[in-house]
Formats: sequence, structure tokens, C-alpha cells
Amino acid sequence: MKRHHLAALVLLAAVSAGALVLAGSGGATVARPVHTLLTTRQPIFAFAQGSDQVTWIDRAKRGQQTGCAMDVRRLGRRRTGVYPLPSCALLLRSVPLALANGEAGWSTDYDHCPTLECKWKVVGISANPNHREFSYAVSVPCIVVYPDKCGTETGTSPIVRGAGSLLAYNADGVGKPQAGERERVDVLVGGVARRLLAVDGVIQGLQVGGGVIETINQVCTPNCGSHSLGTGLFTASGKPLAKLAPAPVVLAGNIAAVLNTAAGQISLYNAFTGTQLASVAVANANNVSLVGGDTQWLVFHIGRAISALNVNTHQIVPLTRTAPNPLDVSLSGHRVAWAENIHGHGRIRALELPN
Repeated sequence: MKRHHLAALVLLAAVSAGALVLAGSGGATVARPVHTLLTTRQPIFAFAQGSDQVTWIDRAKRGQQTGCAMDVRRLGRRRTGVYPLPSCALLLRSVPLALANGEAGWSTDYDHCPTLECKWKVVGISANPNHREFSYAVSVPCIVVYPDKCGTETGTSPIVRGAGSLLAYNADGVGKPQAGERERVDVLVGGVARRLLAVDGVIQGLQVGGGVIETINQVCTPNCGSHSLGTGLFTASGKPLAKLAPAPVVLAGNIAAVLNTAAGQISLYNAFTGTQLASVAVANANNVSLVGGDTQWLVFHIGRAISALNVNTHQIVPLTRTAPNPLDVSLSGHRVAWAENIHGHGRIRALELPN
């Protein structure tokens, strides 16, 4: 009985320290210690991380009223910068909000009357290290689709997407592609727009995450008799990647990981030549979400289970199990972080990848 009691105490101490034993490829593996970076009084709606700070959206009081706010805190500090946003209902329901490290942006204010020219605005709020805030508005030109229906045709708004330290949007005309037309993707840094890349045609889809920018663009065929859809993959700095199958793609160093749900596997490619390097079987592939990677590990999660695939040995290592419904699991350097909501309160948790 004493031996059993001692073993139970040892196991309890290990669990309290954040170390759990999980079954993984190649046998039992000790999961990584998990740390709580911060807790919040209100539930968290969205989360993003950078190298030295975390950003999240929750409810905040403004006098007697409660609205949404973007919160920013530097790691290792206790002070939180709070930046009020428009109403929670507006941002979380009718207008998609993009969140990045210290930046929140969305599109609004379509206007084309009474001329044939039109424009949208990408607006947002940016934080700086001194916890001062500033709002910004960037005009995005567009094409009037039905000029005879002034005030009723809103066209298609710019697509704004955020992940990690990247807040990006399609910056040129919205409408049917013309011969030889190209459209830009710009990024916002501190509320200042910077051109990142350009693709043929008109952008109809934009995704950001895992170190990859993916565009879906409608291209005008010769003589513009018809249109075709094309895709483009780029690094976060705008460098073109090899054309891979249209599926979720993330980067782990110079390796591109593609989720193949039909085959139940993650395929690894040279990100720039497109040469296939390996395919690794994963259980429950339909529910896998690729997160991102570094030069050694590719992080993914299936529901509450976060795991890492060694891109050199192809071994899958379980890292941890989160609370139900983890929000915005992401990778910054070697740090995996996510948000959780428990009993009406939020918290941001993190772990470090194995060496």
C-alpha cells in the first residue's frame, strides 16, 4: 500500500507541474509543461501572438457601457493596454474582424454614388509599446458593378485577414477581371500600408496563417471570353512558394506541409521546388488543423489534442491536451500558445516546443 501511495503522490506532483504522459508514435512521451501567460475576467473572442507580446479581444467597460476591446500585453509585464473597438455585435457578427499582433482591422464604408468610381475603407486600431492607440483608415478602390442601382449595390468588400504579426488585405479593384489585370496584397504595420505582393486577376479569397499567405484569384482567359480560378502561395514576406494542391498549407522552415484529408496524411514538400519529401499518416485527418512550424517541428491539433510532427524523423509527439474548444492555436518562434474560456473567464496558455 505504501508503494502505491508513493506512486500516486509522484503522479499527482507530475500532473500539478503540467507534465502528462501521453501515448504517441514510438511509445509513451512526456508532454510539454504548459504555462498560463495571463487570465481575464471576461471570455476571450480572438487571440494572436507575437515574439514579445500577446493580443486578444474581450469585453471591456467604457463608463456605464460594456463593449469590445483589443487588449495587448507584453510578456513578463503586468500592464495591459486596452483599445476600445466598435460594438461587439458589429464586429463579431456582421463584419469579419481580423486580428494580428497589436493590430485589429476590418472593412467598411462602401461608397460609389453619384460617380462611377467607388471605394472601400480598411479601418482598424493599432497599439504601440507606450500603450497609446491610434485608429487608421486606408482607402481601397473598387469597380462599380451596377452603376444604375445607386445606393443598393455594395459589391464585394476587401478581404482582411490576420494571423501572428501579419494583417493583410487585397488592395485593388473589386469586380470582374480585365485582360492583364493584377491585384495587390498589402500588409498593415502600425496602421501603415505596405505593398507585399501582386497576383494575376482579381482576388476572391485570401488566407493568412502558418507562415503562408494563400490567394484565390479569378483570372481572365485570352480575349476575356471566360474566367478561371488560380491559387497562389507565398511566404509572410511575399516570396512565391511552389504550386501545391489546394489544401491547408503551412511552413516549417523550408518545408511546406499540406493536409491531405482524403488520404489521411500530412504530406511534406520542399516549399520552393515542390518536390515531395514524405507523407505521414495521421489519425482523424478530417479534424486536423495545421498550426505552423519551425525548422524541426510541425505543430497541429485535433480538437483538444496538440501534437508536433518532427519533419526530419517523421515522428509524431503529443504535446498537451487543452480545455475544450481552444481558440486560435498559433506558433511564434518555439512557443505554442492558445486561448481558453472556462466558467465565463478567459486565459492564455503556452508551451515550448522540444529542442
